[in-house]
Amino acid sequence: MHRLNRGSTTYTAHRLGLDPDTAQGAFDRLTDRDREFAFDGGTIALHGRGFVRRPEGAVYFPYRAVPGVLTVRHHSAPVEVELVPWSHTDTELAIRQTGRRRSARAAERFIAAAREALEQLAVELEHAALAPAGSREAAAA
Repeated sequence: MHRLNRGSTTYTAHRLGLDPDTAQGAFDRLTDRDREFAFDGGTIALHGRGFVRRPEGAVYFPYRAVPGVLTVRHHSAPVEVELVPWSHTDTELAIRQTGRRRSARAAERFIAAAREALEQLAVELEHAALAPAGSREAAAA
């Protein structure tokens, strides 16, 4: 799913077949330090540990969020990667552009790159979810 909002943000998401508890543990292992992940055409760098941001009065909010930078060729965009509730059995991994909005054409390129980055992050997250906590695989994820 992807959306080009007329408002202040560009957002794209990927549904994961991971329950919320498993996904949160894997996300925490994946964001335990600064990391950079390569995907076809670019990189996404995640900066620091995931945090929980619950806006006052909000019922629906991300389980985790972490700032990052999406880079394609020589163009970079500040982003926030979020782990969002979907159901009791699934979660959603999302990328939200946090910098200034660009043209519709640039937003389309951003969405295409963000989709590729989400595919790679989903693989990394699922790998982290399968690795037993405390194992070498979990530490390397």
